Amino acid sequence: MSWNVDTYEEQIAASDPRTGFEPEGLLDSDGVLCSVVYDHPVDGPGAGVGRFSTAIVRDADLVASVQAWAAEHGYEPLESGGETTEYVLGAEDDIYDARLHAYVLGDPTYGTAELENFERRSGLDLEPTDVVLTHVAFETEQ
Repeated sequence: MSWNVDTYEEQIAASDPRTGFEPEGLLDSDGVLCSVVYDHPVDGPGAGVGRFSTAIVRDADLVASVQAWAAEHGYEPLESGGETTEYVLGAEDDIYDARLHAYVLGDPTYGTAELENFERRSGLDLEPTDVVLTHVAFETEQ
């Protein structure tokens, strides 16, 4: 896979976007409004290629099920204390094998900008109770 491309269309083609969500089993909900998986280079320590998954889901129980899934699969909270919705796998020296985040669009932390941003980008009529779920698996290029 070559990331040395010139045009936006070539960048999109190189990222191989597809409908779905990875890892399998994490997104177990009938409320999926949209989802996408794509590959993209990542910078920083352990730079390589990341497999990104994003979904917008209308499911009030999703955050709790993601928290349970994370614990069952060895993910650790990114921050200690309080109720977190962000987890990492294989954290060592700020280099992760994977990162997982689930949050409610209407969370006061994000204000209305996050909801409006996702509505604009998705073309969907979203509700403040909808959840954004993201997962990135970091794979070092060989």
